[in-house]
Amino acid sequence: MPQSAQVPGGVVSSLQGRANVIPAGEKNARPLQEGDLIQPGDVILAGQDAKLEITDADGKAWMPRDMELALAQMNDKAGDKKHAHAHAHDTDQAKDKSLDDVINAVDRGDEDAAAAAGLTGGAGGAMSLGLRVDRVIETVTPQEFEYSTPDRAATGQFSAAGLPASTTDAVNHAPVINDPGNPNFDPKTHNYQLTTDEDKAVSGQVKATDPDGDPLTYAKGSDPQHGTVTVDKYGNWTYTPSTNYNGSDSFTVTVSDGKGGTATSTISIGITPVNDPPQIDDPGNLDPNTGHYNVLTEEDKPVSGQVKATDPDGDPLTYAKGSDPQHGTVTVNADGTWTYTPSKDYNGADSFTVTVSDGHGGTATATIEIGVLPVNDPPKIDDPNSPNFDPVTGHYVVTTDEDKPVSGQVKATDPDGDPLTYAKGTDPQHGTVVVNEDGTWTYTPS
Repeated sequence: MPQSAQVPGGVVSSLQGRANVIPAGEKNARPLQEGDLIQPGDVILAGQDAKLEITDADGKAWMPRDMELALAQMNDKAGDKKHAHAHAHDTDQAKDKSLDDVINAVDRGDEDAAAAAGLTGGAGGAMSLGLRVDRVIETVTPQEFEYSTPDRAATGQFSAAGLPASTTDAVNHAPVINDPGNPNFDPKTHNYQLTTDEDKAVSGQVKATDPDGDPLTYAKGSDPQHGTVTVDKYGNWTYTPSTNYNGSDSFTVTVSDGKGGTATSTISIGITPVNDPPQIDDPGNLDPNTGHYNVLTEEDKPVSGQVKATDPDGDPLTYAKGSDPQHGTVTVNADGTWTYTPSKDYNGADSFTVTVSDGHGGTATATIEIGVLPVNDPPKIDDPNSPNFDPVTGHYVVTTDEDKPVSGQVKATDPDGDPLTYAKGTDPQHGTVVVNEDGTWTYTPS
């Protein structure tokens, strides 16, 4: 037999069999379909084999275990009013009434059939629950009917026929953060705690399960204050601390089941400080392309300068010579000042390094590139094979007899390899001298 019931309201998500609904305060019925919204006070006419479920906003899935038929007073167009009251346990007074004809009549749009069934809404306390149907709980099994007044049908209160309503908790269960195999996971707080070194990225994954078996997606809930984080839809994340930051930081990952259920896990990061090396920082003198110092000096001329550096951790710095130049010498002081002296007569490129230390193992090396510019070097009188040449004074000493001319030659070398020419510099006081371009000379005493 078909059944009818006045229901609190809701959304039908699953329906098997045939059923109609008469909206509250109306006479006409319409076919009931999955997804239909049932308003408070509506009346459902369910076929004999109908299966359905209704769930309220509090998550209670509602369905009569055995739908009691709440048939209102039967009347016809002439206004003949006759009350019938029968109980399933009192078969002598029971008046079997099949609702198949009613449903069929409703399907045909016969308003009188709905009125005759007493399913016009009636009076009574309308319920304010909003419902959502999730799934079928059980099959509606026809029973003997109890005919009741429209008021009782409208209130949704079933008679004491021993037919209680069946409810089930169909609340959408939120995801649960659960990662028992991870040593960084705290099962009490459902949060994670990790450590990483300063300036070193760290990665991990938030894991969760859903009691309802819903597929889960993950997203960043909140940003860290001292770094950046990326989170993909599978819960994988990578955190990068801000440069040179050490201390604590945190961010959150939110898990969603797509049905309004969420869970949030906090990932706390401890950033361990590390010693940061010094940095050569002297923009006014450093070559921006090489990061080296470039200094010029002239041949045979010393030059001085200073290496400057800073330490990210604020450690005091000391300076020392790192490597020697190949074409000169250098001294480096503890404050980074230095003096370079090129080798005698050398011109060309040279370099040396200065090492900066923060006293905690952090070092930086500065390279000083020296450009030694050439200058013209004078010739040097140098005649080691002549017995008349004194290398100490650089002079010649020659003897001759009175009135007897004497000859010789001045010899010299040039450090730059230039060709040399010779000429008389001064005349003798007691004779005459002739000097040739090759340095040969002849002296005639007075």
